[in-house]
Amino acid sequence: HNFLNFLTLPKFYYNSISFLVKDTILRTYQQTKELYYCRLRMPKDEAYFVYFTFESNEGLCFYSTVDESLKGQYRDMDVRCSIETTENLLDLIKRLQTQTRLDVLEEKIILDASRK
Repeated sequence: HNFLNFLTLPKFYYNSISFLVKDTILRTYQQTKELYYCRLRMPKDEAYFVYFTFESNEGLCFYSTVDESLKGQYRDMDVRCSIETTENLLDLIKRLQTQTRLDVLEEKIILDASRK
């Protein structure tokens, strides 16, 4: 019976910490409405790899292809994430840069225009 308590306590602790971290992130975003924004450029024939990588890191960021780049030999992508996940996104971009040509054309902190 004591063995079950030993296993239950770490699970409870983990769930409590997860809740607190999520609550802090939501509260901070709700207060500031800030997002990290960057525009990335990659060769057209390597864009699939970047898209796949962002998709496989579900929930980290949201992105869209810049329409004007569809005519060229490159793809530009606008990427946004919660201000609290910026460090994780930047780490992912750095790893991608070691595997493919990926340029950061612009980056800044913006207000989330979709929220009031």
